[in-house]
This record gives sequence, C-alpha cells and structure tokens, in this order.
Amino acid sequence: MDANIITLMKRLWAGRKVVVIMSGAGFLLGIAFALMCTKKYDVVAKVMPEYVNQKTPLGALASLSGMGGVLSNLQNGTDAIYPEIYPDLIRSYPFLAELMAMPVSFCDGDDTVHTNLYDYKLNYERKMLFHRHIDTIPSSFDVSHLTKREDRILRRIRRDIKVTVDKKTTLVTITATSR
Repeated sequence: MDANIITLMKRLWAGRKVVVIMSGAGFLLGIAFALMCTKKYDVVAKVMPEYVNQKTPLGALASLSGMGGVLSNLQNGTDAIYPEIYPDLIRSYPFLAELMAMPVSFCDGDDTVHTNLYDYKLNYERKMLFHRHIDTIPSSFDVSHLTKREDRILRRIRRDIKVTVDKKTTLVTITATSR
C-alpha cells in the first residue's frame, strides 16, 4: 500500500510541469470568463387596467368585474386602453423611442451615472473589458429618422421587454430584462 502512494507521488512530481501549466491555464480562463459575464436583472410588473364606465350607474362596479374574470356588457362605454393592445403599444416604435430618451441613474463603481436609456444600452449595459463612449447623447429620437445604431438599440430594448395579457382576468404582466 505504501509503495502505491510513493509511486503515485513520483508520477505527480515527474508531471508537475503539466499540472502547473494546466492549472494556470484554467485559472486564467476562469478569470477571463468571470470578467466577460454580465449580471442579468429582471423586473416584473403586474397591472390591472382600470375600466371606467360613464354611461351606467354601475361604472365603478363594472371596473371591478374584470378582477373576477367576468367581463360583462357593462363595460361597453370604457374610455381606458384595452388590455389586449398593451403588447402592441409597448412594442411600437414611437413608444420605444420615447423610452430610449427616458432618464436612467445607476452606480458605476463609486460614481452615480445619470444618462438616458439609449446611452445606458449603448455604453454601459454590456460593459466588459472595453468601454465605448459617445460624446453626444440624443435627448429625443425621431422614429422616422433613426440611425442604424439607434435602430439596433431600439430593437434590443424591444427584445428585452415582454408583455403578456391574461385574457380571463385582463391582468397585464410586463417583464423587463437588463444586463
């Protein structure tokens, strides 16, 4: 038994260069992988759209019927946005262009950065080993004249926002992901 341990130790000592090189390479690959990985943040909001009925005396009660999954004919006079169009509205270019101009504040190390969503997506979201910076940050976006870069960022924002509507309860679930 002792001879087996001594033989094993001799083999390890003879191959120590290979063990050290492979361990160092694994360590460096692990560090590079950790630096390139970004954190992922998810936010979920659940919204119950408000139904307002001006034409019936039961207007407030009609809005409560959606909470129980019962949509009656009392809601024909609603002036609110129908829940079924929330997904199309949130994925529309005008809405996303307004969203790109929204102010964003976050911590980057010890500093607090104040910018808009477009600049955040372009310069900070996927910040790994290299950092790109743009001198001018647009404060508004015209959807009919988007640059290729702005369109790419808009499509990334569109991909990161998911909207689902529960048809029974009309509960709207909005999920946003950021890296």
